[in-house]
Amino acid sequence: MINSKLKPEIEPYFPYEKMRRKQGSAINIIHDQLQNSKNHVVVSAPNGFGKTILSLAALLPIIKNKNKKLVYLVRTHKQGSRVMDELRKIDTNIKKLGLSIDIGGFGLRGRHSMCFHPAVLNLKDPSSAHLTCSELRKTNRCLFYNNINRKTERVDFLLSILKISPMDGSNLIDTCKDYDLCPYQMSKLALNHVDVIACNYQWILNPFIRDGFLETLNTSLEDIILVIDEAHNLPDIATEIASSQITLFTVKLFIEEVRDYRKSQYLQFGKKLLEILEDLLQNDFEELKIIPEYIVKKLQLSCNMREKYFEKMIEIGKEIRKLKLMKGQKPQSSIYSLGLFWLMWLNAMKKDSYFFLATKYETRKGYETIKLEIISLDPRDLLKDIFNGIEGSLHMSGTITPDAYVDTVGLPDSTAKLNLPSLWKDENLKVLAIKGITSKGTSRSLGMYKLMLEHIKMAIRFTPKNIGIFAASYEILNGLLKAGFKKIKTNKKMYMEKPGLTSIDNDKMINNYKYESKKNGGILLGVCGGRNAEGEDFPGDFMNTVVICGLPFARPTVRIQALIDYYVKLWGNEKGRDIAYNIPALRRANQAAGRPIRTLEDKGVIILLDYRYASSYFNKFLANWLREKIKVIDNSPDELKKELLLFYGGK
Repeated sequence: MINSKLKPEIEPYFPYEKMRRKQGSAINIIHDQLQNSKNHVVVSAPNGFGKTILSLAALLPIIKNKNKKLVYLVRTHKQGSRVMDELRKIDTNIKKLGLSIDIGGFGLRGRHSMCFHPAVLNLKDPSSAHLTCSELRKTNRCLFYNNINRKTERVDFLLSILKISPMDGSNLIDTCKDYDLCPYQMSKLALNHVDVIACNYQWILNPFIRDGFLETLNTSLEDIILVIDEAHNLPDIATEIASSQITLFTVKLFIEEVRDYRKSQYLQFGKKLLEILEDLLQNDFEELKIIPEYIVKKLQLSCNMREKYFEKMIEIGKEIRKLKLMKGQKPQSSIYSLGLFWLMWLNAMKKDSYFFLATKYETRKGYETIKLEIISLDPRDLLKDIFNGIEGSLHMSGTITPDAYVDTVGLPDSTAKLNLPSLWKDENLKVLAIKGITSKGTSRSLGMYKLMLEHIKMAIRFTPKNIGIFAASYEILNGLLKAGFKKIKTNKKMYMEKPGLTSIDNDKMINNYKYESKKNGGILLGVCGGRNAEGEDFPGDFMNTVVICGLPFARPTVRIQALIDYYVKLWGNEKGRDIAYNIPALRRANQAAGRPIRTLEDKGVIILLDYRYASSYFNKFLANWLREKIKVIDNSPDELKKELLLFYGGK
């Protein structure tokens, strides 16, 4: 076993006096693995392990020695700020030691978050925002951009700070506001001078964004070491980027635009496409598998369904966008959008890793409509060139199964895999799985939901403050409501997650729920996979206990079956079904279970209301920190009461 003492070249980059158990050996292993080019490491580590400092301490010595850049991919601005916070601590430590090592870092944000010009701020579409910004710069109509060239002393001063001191995007925005400078352009100037960039996944994964990003960095993929935080998100983000869709409304806008700009060569194509979608809309389905060649054959009656036809459509769409911009209109073009979509359709038809779907849905006004979708089934299509090109990569999450993750995203067999242990003491974390309860389809009944409810009542009663209850699906949530959830007698206030709730309304609800921890406590009812079960943290009394009701398998839709079929064909029946269906379900459970346990000081109980969590088959897909702590108890609310009293105390 490797000693937990850090290697001499790493020590300056670790700013804390003490290391957590196994932290030092993990840092050394990551450092040793990524010293050599084209190596990759996957780390499964629980919350509280210190994954950010783990990665920075291991990799900063390498990038400084080899003159590489560290690109740290995160999902949110908050996570990017955390990287810069740790980097500042490292920088302070290095200066304290009197070492002549400068560390520049920057928390990059998108154009919309770093722009002051109202013409750009009013645009939601990134492509339109890019075009508008470009035109404003070319025509000298952006004061903030022009000041970059006018206030050269101030610009040089800011860049000199960024070269030697980490800065978050929010700090740069505030500074630029004081001097009427464009933060986005300042950030682009800074990128070439810093060692570490924390940014959203899109900057590297999206090929349309990546090329410009690398050009701004003045580097190539082979000079980048990539850190992927919350790596369990990577497969879904990659397939989402590689997918596309058009709606019935888009087609109607296309026909309108063709007429307005007198592009009559596309009118019959638009009319035929509208006819196809309206005919599909008359049929009774939620999701319908589409044979792509069949749609192409029908459209060929109205146009030449070849790549050159749609490449020309894209060029015309670009011109229309420029014309709209000159007129002061939003630079959006349905001709451009449909050109991109159908060019992608023709290319995706040649691959087994794409699936074509017609989906019905309701508009905000309650009207039924339809969309055509090109669905990427395999993240490796997008990721393989990135992983083949970069210097190396580190993938970290508290909820991934390393072996399955490596296969899913297409990392090489030589990838190092680390399963790091739970650091929580028994007095801080208790995990209970209840016998005799399940959300299996054959067992779903009012009686089963009432049985779940008896345990939930006990959990509510003997949890000191806030409790979260996450159902495996809305079907199970509704089953709990029918069984009498709202009739539970308690002095804790109830809050319920609802489909379609806006981000603003959800944030308001969560803030109110958290505030209940200062009083008698609150109850949050939601679903696994929802924004509150994955995107929100509830440390301390914000959530003492979490109850997971059932296993959160995806609803068996046409889309999900296509995914299962693809992976079964690729990996065989058992492994294919695990990767496509079982592992994502347990990952959603892992995520929900981890909401209340964010730091080593937190104290919480996780209650798993489904006996399958303790079964040998599904148990292996749980995160190490969760699996290690599971205690199976009898299907008895009194038994649960006893466990809660032992953990929290009380009568």
